[in-house]
Amino acid sequence: MVGPEDVDDDLQQEITDECSKYGEVIKVVIYTEQQGDDDDNAEQIVKIFVEFQTSKQAEKTIESLNGRYFAGRMIKAELYDQMAYQAEDLSG
Repeated sequence: MVGPEDVDDDLQQEITDECSKYGEVIKVVIYTEQQGDDDDNAEQIVKIFVEFQTSKQAEKTIESLNGRYFAGRMIKAELYDQMAYQAEDLSG
């Protein structure tokens, strides 16, 4: 959805505003992950986690946003494992 160069002070609010069209947003987490633990030159990816009040709201958002484009990149929207999210394991 975005690259590391696109993460700025406004991104979290932009995501909240867009996702609020589909339900009540509880929390937005922006997570940057390096693809190789031992390689300083490894690609970094950005994952954005949006927590909604209900799973139905999350599903509606996925239907609406998956495959759309944001900042020139395709959005890949999917449900994330709730146990991993609650354990703050965002690497999956």
